[in-house]
Amino acid sequence: MKKNRFLNNVEWKNYSSVKKIIRKMKLTLFIVLIPAIQILAGNAYSEGARLNLNMKNSSIEDVLGSIEKQSESYFLYNGKLVDVSQTVDLKMNEVKIDKVLDRLFKGKNIQYQIFWHYYQCAKYAIL
Repeated sequence: MKKNRFLNNVEWKNYSSVKKIIRKMKLTLFIVLIPAIQILAGNAYSEGARLNLNMKNSSIEDVLGSIEKQSESYFLYNGKLVDVSQTVDLKMNEVKIDKVLDRLFKGKNIQYQIFWHYYQCAKYAIL
């Protein structure tokens, strides 16, 4: 029977230092994998969802409601600052949410920001 030479050469008095090195390696792997997983999950469903909209003479509020129904997104806005009663005509098929919002808010002095599944709409000033 052949002896395991590796185990005979290990100095067991340094075993605690080996455990520390292994612990550091695990921690490093964990620190590297968490951002990598978040990058892969960066394209959330709501941002990548494809929408079909055919709305004529509808208010912005109705369009946002339709987007909420077709996706897992929610819109946050202050009705006093953002005029969502403006009427628009939209006919778009298989389009991502950001493209719909770009077209919806074009020339309306409204911008939006994405926070996970929430879209915050606000009025901005032109300088």
